[in-house]
Amino acid sequence: MQAELYHPFAGPSAQGNPAAVVAVDSWPSQAQMQAISRALAQPVTTFYRREGEAFALRWFSQQAEINLCGHGSLAVAADIHRRWDLTEMAFTSAHGDLAVSYQQGGFSLVLPAWNGKPISPPAMPGIGVTPREAFTTRDLVLVLEDEAQLRTAAPDLAWLVSQVPQHALILTVAANGNGNGSDGYLLRYFAPKIGIDEDIATGSAQCSLAPYWFQRLNQKQLLVTQLSHQGGQFQVTQSGDDSLTLQTQVPHQASLPLP
Repeated sequence: MQAELYHPFAGPSAQGNPAAVVAVDSWPSQAQMQAISRALAQPVTTFYRREGEAFALRWFSQQAEINLCGHGSLAVAADIHRRWDLTEMAFTSAHGDLAVSYQQGGFSLVLPAWNGKPISPPAMPGIGVTPREAFTTRDLVLVLEDEAQLRTAAPDLAWLVSQVPQHALILTVAANGNGNGSDGYLLRYFAPKIGIDEDIATGSAQCSLAPYWFQRLNQKQLLVTQLSHQGGQFQVTQSGDDSLTLQTQVPHQASLPLP
C-alpha cells in the first residue's frame, strides 16, 4: 500500500494544492489514519475504499478529520480514473454524497451550494479594513473592496481560533475589484482550527462563495483564483438551485511510500 500525490487546481499560473490519496480495502483506525496523514505532511490526505459502484471517502488534515474537502475529492477522482479509467464516479461520506466526472483532460466535481446568512461586518485583527459585506455559512466570509486589501490582509490566526466559531475564514473580492463586468472572483482561505493556517487552493470554499458571486455578478459561470503562495485556478458553474460544479485540472505528481 502506498500513497499517490496529486495537485488539484493547477493551472497556467498556479501550482495547485497537493493532496495525498490512500486506497484501502477496509478502514484503518481513526488513530492510524491520522498518523498516516501527519507523516505524509500534505495539506490533506484522503482515504477511500470501493463500496459496490460507489467509493467511500474520509478526509484528514495533519491535525483532524474534516467534513468536506473539494481538492481531496478531486485527487481521489484522478486516482480512480488512473487506476480503472472510469469517467463517472459517485462518492459517499458521512457528510453527504458527491459526484465527479472526467472529460477532455479535466475533472468536474458537483458540490452543494450554501446560501449565506448576512451579518454585520466584524472588526478583525490583521484585516486592516472594514469589510464591505460579511456573511456566514459553514465559514465566515468577508467581502473586501479590492485586490490590494485581499493581498495584504494578515488575519490574527490565534484570534480566529479563539473567537470565530465557524470552520474557516474566507476573504474575497471580485476579480476586477468593484465587480462591474467581472467574470470571476478572488479569495484567500484560513482554517487554523484544523491546522491549515492558509490553504493553497480550496474546493469546498466555493460552496460558500459561488452562490454569492453568481447572484452579485449575475453570471452562471465564473473563473476563480486563490491568491495563496502557490495559487489555485478553477472554474465554477451554477448547476442547480442547491448545487454547483467545479472544474479543474488534477495532475499526478508522485507515489509516496507509507510510513
